[in-house]
Amino acid sequence: MKLVRSLHDGVVFDMPDQPYERYVRQKVQARHAIWSPTNKTRVMGAGRTLRVQTLRPAVVHWSRDGWSTWSDTAAREAGSLGVWIADLDTSALASGAAVDFTLYYPEAQRWEGYDYRVAVNP
Repeated sequence: MKLVRSLHDGVVFDMPDQPYERYVRQKVQARHAIWSPTNKTRVMGAGRTLRVQTLRPAVVHWSRDGWSTWSDTAAREAGSLGVWIADLDTSALASGAAVDFTLYYPEAQRWEGYDYRVAVNP
């Protein structure tokens, strides 16, 4: 019914004012690019922080330079949602760069066994 009314009126019937103002009129851009096991994004916009989201405690072992150097970032629990997040300091990476990472699960004392890559696009 909402779709029929929206098509008839030529505007979205139940568009909330606050998100419309923020994302359409003000054109606010997201500060984070989200990667999760169910949404394995492979690209992110330049200037964004890569947020790795897991369903259990993890350490993100990651690199900005093809593993020449690396860092470890422990995921923190995000409230009571049953989700852990790790924000990787990637906001200064230029277009064409990439972030490589893998996950370590300290409770199980095991590595993910796979490297992921997220490329930075303009």
